Amino acid sequence: NETAAAALDERIETFVSWGEASRDAVPRLRASIVTDLPYLLSRIALNRYFYALGGGGGLATYEVEIVIVACVCAALTTPFDVARTRIFALSGGGSSGDGEERSNTGVWQVMKNV
Repeated sequence: NETAAAALDERIETFVSWGEASRDAVPRLRASIVTDLPYLLSRIALNRYFYALGGGGGLATYEVEIVIVACVCAALTTPFDVARTRIFALSGGGSSGDGEERSNTGVWQVMKNV
């Protein structure tokens, strides 16, 4: 039982503390919200627009409209997805490729490069 307890203590020490995890998560959460908002808002706006045009065409028509709206919104907001991916990759303490460490890259700084 002592070896099991020692092994458990060793495994517990390898986990990241909650304070450290939350400190790392806050910049990622902010980037996630800022980069997801354009997609979500454009989906809502275009769905309402198609519905206002005459949303009584049946289930098949509604499904086609939803797929078209999703594809248009995804195409329009791809730069935001690229920025979010770069922020998440760089916020892990990795290098940007030019030898410079970047841990807290802002959304707008990354969007300028995209």
